[in-house]
Amino acid sequence: MSSASLSLSVAVWGPHPLRSLLELRDGLALATYREVDVVAIVPPKIAVDSSPAGISCVAAETFHVVAARNTAASAARGDLLTFALADDAALTGFLRRASGLLDARDDLSFVTSWPAHVPSGDDERPRACDLSMLMCRPWFVEIPILLRRDLVERLGGFDDEVAGFEMVDLLLRAQSRGFTGVVLEDAVLRCREWLGADASRDPSATAAYGIAERLLRRHRSVIDRELAAVICGKERMIRQLDARYRRADARRTELKQRIEGLDHERALIEARLAERPGR
Repeated sequence: MSSASLSLSVAVWGPHPLRSLLELRDGLALATYREVDVVAIVPPKIAVDSSPAGISCVAAETFHVVAARNTAASAARGDLLTFALADDAALTGFLRRASGLLDARDDLSFVTSWPAHVPSGDDERPRACDLSMLMCRPWFVEIPILLRRDLVERLGGFDDEVAGFEMVDLLLRAQSRGFTGVVLEDAVLRCREWLGADASRDPSATAAYGIAERLLRRHRSVIDRELAAVICGKERMIRQLDARYRRADARRTELKQRIEGLDHERALIEARLAERPGR
């Protein structure tokens, strides 16, 4: 590991077998060429046993996504912080690239994944993350992000008033205060929330609508300036999704026709073999 490499803390939710946490720590250390520690956030009233070096189990104050994120940020020892699932093997490539960028560029406070377009897998260039990108990102899924850990502290942590949108809110506050980040094209997107089945989240549309309204009111002054870009960004994503669907559907039709052709050839061969003497 290079002495110049920033250390990395990985926050995971819930009690996991020690072996899984050790595999996560060692796998990311090998992949990113840096010191890695894992912070496992467990629900309150769960007994926390002593752990080996590089593994910390910390009880959150409440069974709540925002409390868990803030607990992780306080307990982490690394220069960089990310939130992962214990089986997040797909996150390795993103963290390798993102941590390398933060090593090399002191001006960056965070690196995130595609928030404003459908990834194609062939764009390696980091792009500046602006307000319209943040507002166009899907809000109801977990998108990979790597932060400088002290950014969370400097912004006063994640805000419980916008639970469910707390990461979007943090990044909007970061940008309004002059912190910058970049976007890497990456197809990793977790349909599972970071906390999995979080009992504190109200799944009703009414609750989500109310929290979204609160977020938009809070950042209204900057959003109003970028409203056209936000709307165009959403429309661009819809067009990209439509184009990708059409290509995928055409490919599916092509493969289906090839399979039907092969089935027909097989039937002919079987018929000819059945006509041969001795069969």
